[in-house]
Amino acid sequence: TKDFGKIEVLGRGVKRPLAKLNSHLQIFDFSEIEFVLGKKFKVLTGASLIGNILDSESNRYAIGATIDFFDFIDQAINFDDSDRNIWGLLGEFFEFIKGGGLSDESRSKIFSNFFKFRLISLCGFEPILSDCASCHRRLNEEKLKFSLKNGGVVCGECDVQDGSVFSVLPSTVKFLRIFSGKDKDLLLKLRVSKKEIDDLVRTINYFVKWNIG
Repeated sequence: TKDFGKIEVLGRGVKRPLAKLNSHLQIFDFSEIEFVLGKKFKVLTGASLIGNILDSESNRYAIGATIDFFDFIDQAINFDDSDRNIWGLLGEFFEFIKGGGLSDESRSKIFSNFFKFRLISLCGFEPILSDCASCHRRLNEEKLKFSLKNGGVVCGECDVQDGSVFSVLPSTVKFLRIFSGKDKDLLLKLRVSKKEIDDLVRTINYFVKWNIG
């Protein structure tokens, strides 16, 4: 929610087919809601549908990316912790999906991870990408590794052996830098191989698991 962050609300009887609020509370609905504070729960008293992220024209790539991103949101943020920047990111995701930007599996994976990266950065875990996260010298772009413990990319000259280091493709670091710059238009123009996408997804997943669990 915009004002209260992630919350749990008790909706009494809303699953009944003819319930007044049923049509305003479907999965991925964007709604304005009203609730009161009960003894144990927030209790829903009203809801008005504004729109839905997905519609009859949404393809399977948009549906998959939306499910994946919202599962990640649920994992990454705590209850009752309002953050207007995260709310703004949700709005950006909403507009992107409605704009039909996902037309194939590769693009779906890239943009799903783009928004994951943006979210984890807002949570305070943006990786170090410009210089070596260990020695702080300029990176050799052909010999790159990623250190989860150091929180970013390390150069091939640093013999970091902390159990959290793994090799990454130069293209993965390029993607992460584009993610950091929030340049969706540039991402739409890139052509990448399955190997490059798999390495990007692996790196984001490792980084998320290290920092969030």
